[in-house]
Amino acid sequence: MNFFAQQADARRRTGLLVFFYCCAVVLIIVAVYVAVSIIFGVAFLEDDAELALWNPVMLLWVVGITLAIVGSGTAYKIAQLSKGGCAVAKMLGGRRVAPDTIDEAERRLMNIVEEMAIASGTSVPEVYVLEDEHGINAFAAGFSIRDAVVAVTRGTLERLNRDELQGVIAHEFSHILNGDMRLNIKLTGVLHGILVIALLGYVLMRSVRFSGGSRRNSKGGGGAVIAIFLLGLALWLIGYIGVFFANLIKSAVSRQREFLADASAVQFTRNPEGIGGALKKIGSLSSGSRISNEHAAEAGHFFFANGMRSGLLGLLATHPPLDARIQRILVQPLGEAAPAAGKAVRQPPAAAGVTAAAADEEDLMISGAVLLGMAGGVSSGQLARSQEILKGIPDDLRDAAHRHPTARAVVFGLLLSDDDAIRRQQLQRLSADTDEQVYADLVRMLPTIDALDAAFRMPLAELCISGLRTMSEDDYRRFHQNFENVITADGHISLFEYVLMRMIHRHVSVEYEEHPEVQVRYHNIGEIADQLTVLLSCLARWDRDEQAAQKAYAAAVSGIELSGGLLGADACGLDSVDTSLKELERAAPALKRSVLDACARCVGADGMLSTQEAELLRAIADAFDCPVPPVVF
Repeated sequence: MNFFAQQADARRRTGLLVFFYCCAVVLIIVAVYVAVSIIFGVAFLEDDAELALWNPVMLLWVVGITLAIVGSGTAYKIAQLSKGGCAVAKMLGGRRVAPDTIDEAERRLMNIVEEMAIASGTSVPEVYVLEDEHGINAFAAGFSIRDAVVAVTRGTLERLNRDELQGVIAHEFSHILNGDMRLNIKLTGVLHGILVIALLGYVLMRSVRFSGGSRRNSKGGGGAVIAIFLLGLALWLIGYIGVFFANLIKSAVSRQREFLADASAVQFTRNPEGIGGALKKIGSLSSGSRISNEHAAEAGHFFFANGMRSGLLGLLATHPPLDARIQRILVQPLGEAAPAAGKAVRQPPAAAGVTAAAADEEDLMISGAVLLGMAGGVSSGQLARSQEILKGIPDDLRDAAHRHPTARAVVFGLLLSDDDAIRRQQLQRLSADTDEQVYADLVRMLPTIDALDAAFRMPLAELCISGLRTMSEDDYRRFHQNFENVITADGHISLFEYVLMRMIHRHVSVEYEEHPEVQVRYHNIGEIADQLTVLLSCLARWDRDEQAAQKAYAAAVSGIELSGGLLGADACGLDSVDTSLKELERAAPALKRSVLDACARCVGADGMLSTQEAELLRAIADAFDCPVPPVVF
């Protein structure tokens, strides 16, 4: 799977949606203008006058009012869902599953989501359960990977076995990775904007019904009442015709993406019986995949399977027929999966039942290109390795990551310096500034954290994200301040601290702070030459002498047209990396791919990729919302 090609395709489909949206609005304006001209022209036409359909002043009024109504309706719905996936889940009656839930079915669900998140390199999304829904269904929603949620119905939890549930979750992760979620929210906004026209017509008809009597008795009131009623009827019809075609567009887009998500789920799990079995159970149940919530219709394209009964012989169905999906999954031959990234890696022998991990200083025989080739997808090998990663993290630390007080303690423990003097200073600051219980948990877990293999430290930190997102705003402010105090205690930010700091900022702060949408601004290398020169220079000089840095920089720019040379050491540092990344985030998907390729050539110039270099490359990819799984073998 080419992650950036999928993102570019998602943007093209969004552009196509905008085009159809504009066409629909233009047709609505024409229809409203004709209706207004005829209805009011006939109602107030003098006996000897002719009906005139061309009235520039009326046209301007119709254009302005229609655009205001449709545009505000779309903007209102998108703003209503601006919180991302959690807003969609709550709209549909979802209840957030606590990361430390003790419910057996919910715990199984959380385990599967965590496995899939680690395997794909994404942060663990929030998980919701639609308690009042007893059919089998699920959805993923959000504007981006950072605010994504995964939700399942109670029926899904109770009726599916682990393999089937894993297949459903893999299907939803495909939507997360393919950029489908953002398009789905925009589809919801478009549909609502057009629907507002129909709702306005309904309001006008009702207003005539309840107030028409007094107007009919007044001089000239009869014509006005009839005109308003007819206008309401016309708007109602025009609106629902618009909704029909909007649904038609939504259905065509959704059906295409469902086939791709099914195929991806099979590739992720290498178990067609999982997702195929889930679809079979939907077909065998009287409740099927039905969603009873009042908002099910407007969110129908989010779901794993049809949430509503489809009319017009399936013309408006948001999903392909079950039989067609099952046929493709279980009958057609499964293509060969892409070679696992581990194939090019020296894998030390497993010990004590856990996949052995690379030591902090040990180099892995893996190229940056191979690492980035894992982006945006999940192979069966990656999924198996994610399960081994979870097994390699002690149970007490994994449990601690699920609750925000102990999750804070785990993060602080991961940040503590190996230097005894600096560690004492860090602990003194935490003892004075953080909650007593958090500090006590830190002291209790510190021996286990210190004994944790270096390669498992970042995956453990990633598990803490879901727990940290349950903090109150006051707790978050205090945690953020303590986090910065621990990092800056020695006056130096290490690579691990930098990567962890970026991860916390991008995936935890989104719950508490406004993160404006990043707009694409750059489309060619020349527009980002300065920022890219800084980034590649910093990477080339990382832990290298002058000769090795020159070699790494030359390797980085070998595949791109970049005229600038390697910058001096005084211009390089993690602050420079951070500043450059903030601007590079505005690059188009294809350009981001080129930037990451250059970064991969740079850090892998010697043919080896250390664990720290791999984590730095993952952090840079994460800045581009490009998920790369951890390198643990």
